[in-house]
Amino acid sequence: MQYKIPNPNCQQTFGKFTYFGCATGDIIKLDWETGASLTGSAHKDGCPIQCMAFDSKFVYTGGWDRRIFRYNRDTLALDTECMFFESNDNPEAHTDFVKSLCVSEDEKYLFSGSADGMVYRWELPQTNTSVYLKPEITKLTNRFINSIVNLNATHIACGGSSRTIYVLDHNLKLVKEQLIQDCANISKIIIKGYIFVLSKDLFILNQNLKTEMMFLMRNDPIDLYFPPNRPELFYAACEDNLKIIKYDQGAPLDHYTKMAVTGRNMTAEQVRALIKTGPPEQYEIVPSGVNKAFCGLECVKQKIAWQGIEKDCFMLVYGAHDEVARRIFLLKEDRELFIEKAKENKEGSSSIDLDDDDEDIEIDQKKMEEIKYKRLKAMLDGSETWHKDKFDE
Repeated sequence: MQYKIPNPNCQQTFGKFTYFGCATGDIIKLDWETGASLTGSAHKDGCPIQCMAFDSKFVYTGGWDRRIFRYNRDTLALDTECMFFESNDNPEAHTDFVKSLCVSEDEKYLFSGSADGMVYRWELPQTNTSVYLKPEITKLTNRFINSIVNLNATHIACGGSSRTIYVLDHNLKLVKEQLIQDCANISKIIIKGYIFVLSKDLFILNQNLKTEMMFLMRNDPIDLYFPPNRPELFYAACEDNLKIIKYDQGAPLDHYTKMAVTGRNMTAEQVRALIKTGPPEQYEIVPSGVNKAFCGLECVKQKIAWQGIEKDCFMLVYGAHDEVARRIFLLKEDRELFIEKAKENKEGSSSIDLDDDDEDIEIDQKKMEEIKYKRLKAMLDGSETWHKDKFDE
């Protein structure tokens, strides 16, 4: 099943709903069950949304216009009472692109990372009164902060194009930092027992920030998913396909030495040479229908009902820069069940898409050219249109 989404940059799924932050500056909430969608607009025209974060009530977006907005999670109504950006009343705010967002586990703070290496801490208001929020700020580097995540209940981890992982407490005190050898630009950090660092390749760190394992990837990994039914695997959404990598967090970390470097025993080039001369790679390529970069990869349990069949299925959900949001079955038995039913109704079809309208997906090229033009103007700080006059007083 697939739906047209205008160039999504980031995504987050909760049950049957997926939120997409788009290059148009819009946030879109898609209901996979009905196909209905809601759109929230606040960012400057042509300024892409780069990141999102969530608490129990709100979704937060950050973009190229150096602004952070928050919306009601249910309705996407814009909260006009909280100002997370520079104004006459609030001069201390982002002075460069907002690259990453994270809400603390206790929902007291919003952390944001900037393109100029700054990390901001915003204390979230506990009432609905209008407030210009004044952040606490620390500078870690002169490079992008592409990812901020909760390391635990009291600390955050962040990283970016400096190739370094930084650990800070909630007062923005730097606790530890570690340069990752052989790492390129850090695009994402995922905490799953170990610390998974996505770069050109995939690095797995322990809690002391020491590299335990490195997977060499032919295409840059965009996101990871760990299926609940198969703990020995994880899925890596790469530039143009899905890779299933056999990996068990409970097994010795040198178990897959033909695919990974353990600690600092070998250089990246030595591992590449080893893989070329070793046995076939221990991963599976899963057709994803995508020929452009993913914006994310998730798996959720969703109710699938079609032609008299109704079942709760694990679905892989992902958007991509080909303007399409997709979901496919994770489990082979579910895929076969619905494919066989589809074949009974559509002779010769092997597609797992269950929408009759899914095949007719066209990209509005004129609209895309307009988006590119507005984005270029925004980059040059020359955009003329703002969605919300209240924010420009």
